[in-house]
Amino acid sequence: MTVYLAIRSDSAHTRSISTEQLVAQLSPWPELKKKESGQFEVIREGKACACLVAFSCSPEGNYAVYANESPPAQVNLIELRYPYEESQHDAWYSAVAVRLAKSLGWEAWGADDDGRDLQLWPK
Repeated sequence: MTVYLAIRSDSAHTRSISTEQLVAQLSPWPELKKKESGQFEVIREGKACACLVAFSCSPEGNYAVYANESPPAQVNLIELRYPYEESQHDAWYSAVAVRLAKSLGWEAWGADDDGRDLQLWPK
């Protein structure tokens, strides 16, 4: 099972950032390690434990992922994905998502224990 935290501009995904800008903005972060295709590994305690993936999605939040495709030129949704086994570190991952949302002027979302959407930022 995977835990997903979403960073988005708003519920209709009306604003985006270029993948190039996003990569440049996030490359200096010590907890992120750039991978090919504009993705990042999330490093916690010296090892890759999660990933950060950027998408271009419709106003309804729909997107498609194709193997071996280049990342989209513009992205409007970023997911921080980590395995359920890492859930004892939920607060740490939430803090990374909130920091990213703040840096972009976007929102950060997760889910509560019952699976309901939970806004992490802004509160």
